[in-house]
Amino acid sequence: MKKLLVLLMTTAFANAQDIYESKHSEYYQYNYEISQYESIEKVWTNTRFSYTREIFEIELDSGKIIKMWWAYEETTSHGWECYYTEGDHFKICLNLAANELTIFTGSIDNMFRRAWTLSHIEKIN
Repeated sequence: MKKLLVLLMTTAFANAQDIYESKHSEYYQYNYEISQYESIEKVWTNTRFSYTREIFEIELDSGKIIKMWWAYEETTSHGWECYYTEGDHFKICLNLAANELTIFTGSIDNMFRRAWTLSHIEKIN
């Protein structure tokens, strides 16, 4: 059964250049009173994702794979490459040198209310 799951996941990500797996997730909520994100939950969980220049794919805990078109926005002074997904629903910033990826969601007036950071990332293919 485990081999079948790995085969299905590999097939689902077949168009990707590389597949990565995160071992840790941390969830944040933006606190408007102090103007910064506050951690609300930390969990050890395996999350797989892959990307190309045009597409970002992530597998959720439920096994559902979400595929999004994205466009490059900027590279920050700290080495984060940031992208916006189609419709500007998510901002995704990744820094594989720092071993982290952050997904910002819940945009109101160009401010994202929530963030999800994946860390302890390994390339698995």
